[in-house]
Amino acid sequence: MNGIRPKEILDLLHVLEQDASGASGAPGGLVLATAVSLNGSVYTRAGAMGLFVPESAVPGTISAKSLQGGLYEGIEEAAAEGRPLLARLQIEEDDPILGFGFLCSGTLEVFFEPVDDALRAHLRKVRDAVLNAEGIVCALEIEGPETGRRAIYRMDAQA
Repeated sequence: MNGIRPKEILDLLHVLEQDASGASGAPGGLVLATAVSLNGSVYTRAGAMGLFVPESAVPGTISAKSLQGGLYEGIEEAAAEGRPLLARLQIEEDDPILGFGFLCSGTLEVFFEPVDDALRAHLRKVRDAVLNAEGIVCALEIEGPETGRRAIYRMDAQA
């Protein structure tokens, strides 16, 4: 099954709601990373998400300062520019963060986006659907003029 699991979205929202430091919305604030595509022997599913912060100030997040290479650069660029971006990362088996337990070697395409009020609102709708046991499909524009636009499709085909 692709996509984020119910417990993951609930945990993610819990961390965002606990963001008392106000890290989101400011340059260098919270950045959501979503796995988009996977090649090679990478085994994490598309749709998996991670929440990154500039420093380990928010419990339940990963400090971007502890990362290296393309992952760190993508997080920093999205946070500094305040806009989403798509990055392709080459992951090695011995990568200190992603190589053990999360991924194996291969190419990972990741969508980085700064956390803002619109993203929080979207994730709250997803959380509500999970809590109400509603079947939904979440769509994310990763390229083009509407990069970063998210939509929720329900069984009755309303967005």
